[in-house]
Amino acid sequence: MIIILSKVLLADEEMPFVAPRYDMGVGHIMPGDRLLSASTHSRNAIANVVQTVDVRYTGSNAIIVLAVRAYGSRQGASARVVEGALGRNSITIRLQSARGRGFSYRVEIWGR
Repeated sequence: MIIILSKVLLADEEMPFVAPRYDMGVGHIMPGDRLLSASTHSRNAIANVVQTVDVRYTGSNAIIVLAVRAYGSRQGASARVVEGALGRNSITIRLQSARGRGFSYRVEIWGR
């Protein structure tokens, strides 16, 4: 599912702004955690365009997200959490290219 959202929460509290990263790792993967979602997202370069893809995961009320990993692009692209939170059943990761560049990311969402 891909949905655009723009607020970051962690355990019912607003988080301060966190600078976007090329590779992103949030939370800890522990024994007993399972891979809830794994997906690959790619965009080819388009001159003078910043491309954005929001990757949204929503699990049942019994599932909680404990860690997120986004591996990939080295062309100035970034990945960051824009909605949802660890400890909740949903989270949204925004993948964004640098102007005029593309990206390729693998996004993994872990929980139990």
